[in-house]
Amino acid sequence: PHIIVGTPGRVSELIKMKKLKMHEVKTIVLDEADQLILPEHRETMKQIIKTTLKDRQLLCFSATLKQETEQVLRQMTQEPEVLKVERSQHDAGKVKHQYLVCDQRDKVKL
Repeated sequence: PHIIVGTPGRVSELIKMKKLKMHEVKTIVLDEADQLILPEHRETMKQIIKTTLKDRQLLCFSATLKQETEQVLRQMTQEPEVLKVERSQHDAGKVKHQYLVCDQRDKVKL
């Protein structure tokens, strides 16, 4: 596979079953990194990262990045670079949400 998406437990399970070629992994993306670095997931995440080669890229994303989480992530990476984006009041409110109601049989056509 070119892209694998999964929970830490499932990815770890696939690695143990030798279903993933972790030496070929070029990039690991941790979405909601603050949740994945909680103590209950931390060791699993470290084990997953250890199975890859050292030259892979580790990308971590979080809307709520605490100082403690950032420190843990810095320890897991080499030469980390942190980019923080501030919320702009100017951009707030430009998203429009809407939904359509239809019968199940019309869902694909709609």
